[in-house]
Amino acid sequence: CRFVFSADLHCLVRCRVERLLPQAFAEEVVGDEPLDVEVDLVMDGDVIRTVQSTQAVFDASPENGSFRPQLFVFAVKVRDLARQSSFVIRLRGNSRGEEGSTQCMYKGVLPLFNRRAVMRQGRQLVALAETQ
Repeated sequence: CRFVFSADLHCLVRCRVERLLPQAFAEEVVGDEPLDVEVDLVMDGDVIRTVQSTQAVFDASPENGSFRPQLFVFAVKVRDLARQSSFVIRLRGNSRGEEGSTQCMYKGVLPLFNRRAVMRQGRQLVALAETQ
């Protein structure tokens, strides 16, 4: 999310997912299969909208964590965001273990406002954790 002038409050909420860090994690998650990204816009604890990547954003067997950036646009204006708004980012990947390859999910949450109710702007890092 980014705005500079009050006129920007009428813009739609956007989220751009660019890459996975570190490179070793990206290569482990992607493996030999393409991976899709889903992003939820959560306001006051309720999921308002969910968007999914329209293409496989990670190339199979990436070099240097190759990644096609994805832009997600929500049908909600910046002015309508609640203070308790966040993006919930989910990645579906394959985990390689002793029993073969299994489907796994990684999830991270990015609050859109800091403690002083100021909207976060620019690039943000989101920690992803494996979920069941």
